Amino acid sequence: MQTNLFVDGYNIIGAWQELTKLKDVDLEAARRKLIDEMVEYQATSHYRIVLVFDGHLVKNNKGTQEVYSNIEVIYTKEGETADTMIERLVAHLPKYHRTYVATSDRVEQEFILTKGALRISARELRLWIKEAKLETKKILKRGVSTQRGARNALDAQLSESLRQALKKMMD
Repeated sequence: MQTNLFVDGYNIIGAWQELTKLKDVDLEAARRKLIDEMVEYQATSHYRIVLVFDGHLVKNNKGTQEVYSNIEVIYTKEGETADTMIERLVAHLPKYHRTYVATSDRVEQEFILTKGALRISARELRLWIKEAKLETKKILKRGVSTQRGARNALDAQLSESLRQALKKMMD
């Protein structure tokens, strides 16, 4: 069963303190940081992730859709909000897909529940990502690539000095 995660980009940026601070200095850097977080999370969760940013206030904006390392990033067109885009995308998904929508917008949360999707708040998304990072660190620290206990093939090829440098970077 495919699991989808739709993320209201500006809602998350406004809810995560480190991104809000960054946005106040450089909005593009805040968007990039969120995209990077979602790319990293997708690699461990294997969810289909769609990150949607509002473009509705940008004059003559036709909207864009791009792919960054297996996540879709959508900038809505003029007059269309991220909420509207997410609602439309969720409404067209097969019912057997598990679908989450990450937003702290109460009205949006209520709407997506009526369409069969599950909602997670910005805070919950932050926790999911932190848990995934901790799990990845544990796996790398053990040098185990699967639950069967097989050694990580890359780890076996690293020199001890490089292994220590990578470990230091992770800590």
